[in-house]
Formats: sequence, C-alpha cells, structure tokens
Amino acid sequence: MAFQSEPEFDDAYAAAQTAAASIGPRAFAQGLIAGSIEGFGVNCLHAAELLLATATGDSDLAAGMRLLARAFASCGHLAPVATRIRQTFAQWRDDAYEARRRRDEFLADIVELGAEASLRRFDRLLDGSNEGKIFVIGMNKTGTTSLKIALQQANILCGPQRQHEALFPDWARRRFDRIVNLCRYYEAFQDIPFSLPFTYQALDQAFPDARFILSVRDSPEQWYDSLVRFHGQALFAGRPPSWELIEAQDYAYPGAFAECSRLFWRWQDFGLYQKDRAIDLYKRHNDNILEYFYARNGKLLVLNLSEPDSYARFAEFLELAPGSGRFGRYNAS
Repeated sequence: MAFQSEPEFDDAYAAAQTAAASIGPRAFAQGLIAGSIEGFGVNCLHAAELLLATATGDSDLAAGMRLLARAFASCGHLAPVATRIRQTFAQWRDDAYEARRRRDEFLADIVELGAEASLRRFDRLLDGSNEGKIFVIGMNKTGTTSLKIALQQANILCGPQRQHEALFPDWARRRFDRIVNLCRYYEAFQDIPFSLPFTYQALDQAFPDARFILSVRDSPEQWYDSLVRFHGQALFAGRPPSWELIEAQDYAYPGAFAECSRLFWRWQDFGLYQKDRAIDLYKRHNDNILEYFYARNGKLLVLNLSEPDSYARFAEFLELAPGSGRFGRYNAS
C-alpha cells in the first residue's frame, strides 16, 4: 500500500500506532512478519521502528530490518522511510564488516520482495549520488510547494526544506560546496537556496544530468501580489511590514528572514517590498535562466501550473506516469 502525501502518510502512521498499542508492539510487528496482519508501507515502517528501537537480540534486529526493507519496497511516501534507513545504518558506520553484512541482508530482502529495481536506488539513498537530480528553480510563490508535493506523490525523495533553507548564508557567500553535498542524498529540491540566482549554475556543473524546472506565474505583477499577500498573512498577521517584524521572524534559523531581506532582496537599499525592485528581480531571474539553458534541450522545463496541460508536460519532462493530471494548490495567498 502506497501513501503518497504527507497528510495521508501521517494519518496511516497514526492508525498503525493505535493498532500496535492495542496488541503490543512486538505482537504487531510479528503479525506483520507472519502475514496475520495485513498491510505494507507505513505499517511496516512503524513495526520496523518498534523492533529496531527495542531489539534485544539479533532475531529482533533482523526482523526489524526485513520490515524496513518491505517499507522501502512498498511505501509511496519515501521521505520517512529514507530517514529511518539512514538512521539505522548509521549505527554501523564504524564497523565496516557489520555494515556490509547488514547491507547485503537488506538487499537480499529487497530481491525476495521482487523489488530489484529498488536496489540501485537504495545504494544512491544511503551512499549519496550525483545522478538523477531535479531542481525547481522558480522563485518562491510560483507554485513550488505544489511541485514538491507532486514530486513526493511520484515517490521522488525531496530534500528537507528547513535544512537546505538554513544554507542561505552559504549562498550569500557564493559557497556552494555544502549545498551540493546535501543534494547528493536526495532527489528533488525547491525554494531557497534553489530559487535564488547563481545556485542553478553551480548545480548544473555539479550534477551534469540534472533537470531543472522554472516555475512561473501568469505575469510578474501576479507573482508580486501573491508574494506580498503571503508574507502579510504568514509573517506579519496582516500588519504593515516593518524591520521590527522582519527581525522578529524565526524561520530556518534565528534571523534568517532578516538576513534574506538584506542580502537577497536588499530592502534596506530599495525600501520594504518596493514593487519595481521586486519585479525586476523576478524578471531578471527568469531571463537569466532562459539564457543560461538556451538550446540545451531536455534540461529545462518552463512551467506555469495554472495552464491546463501543465501536469502532462511535467510528467513527460520527468518521464512519470500521467497520474492525477493536475497539480494541487498549496500555500495559496
């Protein structure tokens, strides 16, 4: 059973916790292994976590790893499974023999489950890779959250947004080494620092086969109005923006929004939410991307999510099944 959105996954995970609590965690996990409790995906992940957290011997540990392999092979919402896999294998980082033994057993479980196509993906997930990256490089408020959720629903592992947003100071210094290293362990990325100038050039050099999506709005004015509305609602509770309110925001790290306001928007130079300045940034960002990728077929998709064929073009670009045929609407303003 595949759980392909965060709310759906969270609801199923809570149901699995309730079931485990009613019969006991060990009985729940053993029932899944024996087949007396039906369910894959999130149920297997929860059972694996229970066994791995309370393992009293190798049999419990091996059973937990088998359930974790089943979750990896069957769960459509990959992010929590990937996190648990990394946490589990990290305990053997200083024991090469045990790490190799557990890895071989895990991969054998994947083969037994008939999920051989996942073998290479597991290696990339655990070891990192420079292959197959997807970067959404449109500016914020161009549908980037909707794109992230569509990617997750396609079982593509998206980078942890708060973690990569915390690398804004690296972007400000034009230091992309930590940003590139983070990208090695996930498959798709959006918003800051990927929505900022210069990042896409560094990523294109680091990941030669990467694909890029430039998300846009109907017009620069529509984008600006959405940005102002969203910030007013989400950050300022409807109050007029001020440096006091900006300084008070505690987002990816203390002072992050103020730092971005000064180093990217440069509102101290041009005035808070100065429309002409903001629109100029938006237009130059898009124009520079189009110029950079000019004549490089298959590297860049320009996408306006409001257009009727946008999902079909998105799916074709990434070689995905057509799916629902439309994007959801998230973080609307």
